[in-house]
Amino acid sequence: MNPAPDALYRIHQFQAARRGHLPLAYSAFQARLPATYETDLAGLLLPPVAMAPPLEAKGEPKFALGHICITANAAAAVPPNEVLQAVARHAAGDWGNLDAHDRQENERALGSRGRLLSAYQASNGQPFWVITDAGWAVTTLLLPEDY
Repeated sequence: MNPAPDALYRIHQFQAARRGHLPLAYSAFQARLPATYETDLAGLLLPPVAMAPPLEAKGEPKFALGHICITANAAAAVPPNEVLQAVARHAAGDWGNLDAHDRQENERALGSRGRLLSAYQASNGQPFWVITDAGWAVTTLLLPEDY
């Protein structure tokens, strides 16, 4: 078994439970995954409009995330609920463990649709990043060594 689809399947199970639905069978879920090193998570992360996710993000989103992706290494290393939490924090402008200079660069990038970086640490000690590319078309959750 590949750890990346397994982590994504746990996210799928979590989201299905939130929506009051049964998750797909693992084989059906695997059949839907693209055979790439990154997987578009937008469909897995967006709850129905009528439901508000219980995420502890500070404030409303400051920018559009675009397509949300995760590398296989990050999907295997970061617990699924922490993936959701990190993406919500990033969108709200909570840049995590960045120094003052990088925080200032992010604030500047908000005005010019520049690249945005957040750095977090998972509960298991694994550091990871969330990066929204310049133009804000794609947001990727990755490990530092994936960069």
